[in-house]
Amino acid sequence: IGMRQRSIKTLGDSPIGTVLRALREHRGLSLEETARLVGVSAGNLSRTERGLFGGLHPRHLDRIAGVLGTNMAALHALVEAIAVEPDLLDDAGELVARADRLAGVQRAYLKLSRKRRQAVDRLLDI
Repeated sequence: IGMRQRSIKTLGDSPIGTVLRALREHRGLSLEETARLVGVSAGNLSRTERGLFGGLHPRHLDRIAGVLGTNMAALHALVEAIAVEPDLLDDAGELVARADRLAGVQRAYLKLSRKRRQAVDRLLDI
């Protein structure tokens, strides 16, 4: 399969482009507005969302995540969730709700004292 024929639901082997598009659209941001806020071209953002060759460099994903009100950890967790539940790609509302919950959990974790974070880490075996 040529690069231009790659599935619109993947970026390489990851649905992160589709996750980005779903979050962007659910937040009511246009492609152009999001690209401007991130500091990239709308064309490159569009290619990234469609999983096509020539999209954004991975270093831009952190900025995109921030503009969309989430973070890289939540984006990666969503990609993992989609691997188990592919139907999540069809429900942008649920996808956004999960992104918001994941970002909230991370913020709460980071507010904990070092001792409490270590206790949580032990409980989670990480």
